[in-house]
Amino acid sequence: MKSYIILFAIVFSFVLVSCTSTEQSTGKNNTLNSEPQIQINQSTTLAEVEDIYVNDEYNFIIKVKVMEVEENPAYPSMAVNGSVYNLIPNFQLDERKNVIKDSKKNMSLSKLSKLQKGDKFKAIIFFEKLKGWYIQEVL
Repeated sequence: MKSYIILFAIVFSFVLVSCTSTEQSTGKNNTLNSEPQIQINQSTTLAEVEDIYVNDEYNFIIKVKVMEVEENPAYPSMAVNGSVYNLIPNFQLDERKNVIKDSKKNMSLSKLSKLQKGDKFKAIIFFEKLKGWYIQEVL
């Protein structure tokens, strides 16, 4: 019985020794310590309004069907022709998180609140994980 225990201890110690690594990690290729990367995406689209939900000119959502997507080699495009998306305008905000009403970009975005079903517009849109689709700029 003692010989079995001694034999088991010897075999177990060899297993443990073979599981250890003698190489030192430099950290250069260590994916556990790397910072997460944010993928910037944008799509230049021609969209047709299917529905619009308006509280006011700075608080609305547009349901659109994407008619065309123009590829831009600088940014990956996530929008797909024929797909339907709910778009939120990405207004520029001041330090108090209020919409800057005299901004050219914001004036252009706020005009979208006046669109009706069937209207078409060209815009740059992007997707943000866990938040949805945004209209960056009206073209």
